[in-house]
Amino acid sequence: MKPFSLSGKQGTKLAPLRLSWMFTPSTTFPFIYAALRRRPPVVRRRAPLGARGFTLLELMVVVVIITIVSTIAIPGVVQRMKTNRTREAAENIALTFRQARTRAIGRTSAVLVRYNAGIVEVREGIRGGATPGCEPLPESNCNLPANRWNAAARSQRIDLTDYVLGGDFSLAATDELGAAAATLEMCFAPSGRAYIRPTSAAAIPFAPWTGPVRFDIDRIDGVGIRRSILVAPSGTAKVVAAPTVVGP
Repeated sequence: MKPFSLSGKQGTKLAPLRLSWMFTPSTTFPFIYAALRRRPPVVRRRAPLGARGFTLLELMVVVVIITIVSTIAIPGVVQRMKTNRTREAAENIALTFRQARTRAIGRTSAVLVRYNAGIVEVREGIRGGATPGCEPLPESNCNLPANRWNAAARSQRIDLTDYVLGGDFSLAATDELGAAAATLEMCFAPSGRAYIRPTSAAAIPFAPWTGPVRFDIDRIDGVGIRRSILVAPSGTAKVVAAPTVVGP
């Protein structure tokens, strides 16, 4: 038999057909193949250090460190707070004397600062005011009348502070001669002069105030630093620190 030829000529052999091109993905489904080739590869990256969590062991170590630091620091913080409270009380006493003298000069009235067993009271001399609707007028005399500072009609209370009421502080006074005093009365006159006496009894008149008076305020538990207030006859008050035994 003669070979078959598409040209119709005898003796011509046909080349074998190549059918593999029909099953190539790039030629059969070009749009799918192109999309797959454009897809970026999946890369797994580790999270930054700041975004990572903590292990249980790390948390326990942090808790232990905080506990140790707190145990060491808390006593010091408590002592500092108590020391600050003592200093604030001393500054308040010093401010009381400064304001008393300023009030005496500014209102032309006699102003008394009375210390009695840890209580500091400020009173102002007045006259009149007994008639309803009438305001009392300032009075400038520290000595007269003799019962001025013990009579409500002759003086009015401006301020009163009990420094030993809560049981936290102890307050002691020393007069101008260096002797301990349970009671002291210091009066500022509008002229700028100051007077003092060691009692609130009306029978004992005021004498000229010539030397500094000292007040010592301390904590009952002994923690912190004792403060001393030095008050001059001019009303100038200075707070100084004196070390004491530090408690637990």
